[in-house]
Amino acid sequence: MRARALALVLLASGCRHVPLDRSADPGGSVETVALEQVPVKGFPAVAFVGDDQARHDGELMAVDVDYLWIAPAAGQLECIPVGLVRSVEIEVHPSMVGWSVLWSVLGTASTLTHGWWLIFSGSTWVATGLASGLTLASGNDVVAAPKELPRLNEYARFPQGLPEALRGCPRSAPAGAVTPAGPQL
Repeated sequence: MRARALALVLLASGCRHVPLDRSADPGGSVETVALEQVPVKGFPAVAFVGDDQARHDGELMAVDVDYLWIAPAAGQLECIPVGLVRSVEIEVHPSMVGWSVLWSVLGTASTLTHGWWLIFSGSTWVATGLASGLTLASGNDVVAAPKELPRLNEYARFPQGLPEALRGCPRSAPAGAVTPAGPQL
């Protein structure tokens, strides 16, 4: 009887409940972690802002109802008012179009050994090379219109929103201003 009770206690102790709420961090305060020490990265993003479609490149840090945060390769975190954003392009994965072009060129060159069949095999290599190159060049990007910006959080470093310690956007910023925010990166 004692053996069964002990077995039941051991089995029950393995059923630890972890809350679904990710804001309850069991490892300590998120606010004290330096930005460089966050082990994940956001996807590369290009935001086109304002009527002149000014280009802002960098890592997508966070998106919320007010701002889009982008970290340029060097410089300070930028907060862009959502109302100014015309579109955002996210590079989901490298396109590999260079490899497609290389294989197409090598394959087309190999048709020189086909004699008169070169007319058919060479044109086949060129047609399939162009089609696959165009597909690869455009198939790796996600483009979001202004109404779709909230869905970009899944591509951001901080999908739940930028931590308060990194927020530096002045809430009273002029409507047309793109302002530096937070720490120097």
